[in-house]
Amino acid sequence: MHVRRPSALLGAAAITTALVVVPTATATADELSCKSQAVGVMSTGKLLKRTVENGRQTAAKTSETKLPFRPNTLAWGGSEEVRGGYRSYFLATARDGRPRLLAVTDKQRRSTMSTQVTKFATTGFEPRLMALGNAGPEVLVLEGSVLKRYKIGATDSGLVMRGARTVLPRMSGLKTLSWYSRQRVSGVKQDIFYATTKSGSLKQVRVPVRRPANASVVTVKRGGFGAFTGLSLSYCNGDRSTAMIMGIDAAANEAKWYSLSRQNAPAGRNLTSHGLAAEGKNWRLRPTV
Repeated sequence: MHVRRPSALLGAAAITTALVVVPTATATADELSCKSQAVGVMSTGKLLKRTVENGRQTAAKTSETKLPFRPNTLAWGGSEEVRGGYRSYFLATARDGRPRLLAVTDKQRRSTMSTQVTKFATTGFEPRLMALGNAGPEVLVLEGSVLKRYKIGATDSGLVMRGARTVLPRMSGLKTLSWYSRQRVSGVKQDIFYATTKSGSLKQVRVPVRRPANASVVTVKRGGFGAFTGLSLSYCNGDRSTAMIMGIDAAANEAKWYSLSRQNAPAGRNLTSHGLAAEGKNWRLRPTV
């Protein structure tokens, strides 16, 4: 998660962003400042938030109690400032098919975070993968082999998922999916996602905001990413042109981080591996964002 502009999201909730990237004046590749927060559910059922800067853990905090449900997927929807800290919003799915809005409040003087859960009115919503940005109410999900885009709306019965539109068919090979940013590519405003596949590829998925059916996929790297169970994304030097990609391997209990320069024209030659992230820490987290 990283610095993003304020926007309204998740019904009436005003979502702004947590300032977790330190802007840096023009820096060389050897002077990267990459900072991100990885959030995931521990085996105890508690939520863990870990801040990683250039591969080092600089902070970590858990929820005070375990979540009242077990998330199948987790997607970040932005953060807003509150007195003494900030509140982050997440969209989660559960086994009963009802999405949840998860509000996590982190106050500087408290050693743990508090959580509040609101169920959606929607039922039967069980995507295998899900990604949500804070640029708008759009949610990208993988249902079966098809990538679809929903929009979050509000009704008298509560929050709902509606307006499903097919984005890309034949995408059953995806293993992870995470939102990166909303930006213009070739003059078209698009949501940028990164994904990994079961065969080990790293891909960038571009979904035009107005015409999602015109989505495209770019292969960044053909191998080496198959073990990751989740991606946590940010960017470096206060500039989204260089992506920070942290791959979490819950089975191996480790994470690795990469930087991708010129991410608006992604290619394997621009991808640099920086080794382990927060080495020796607990990475047995599922799901993660």
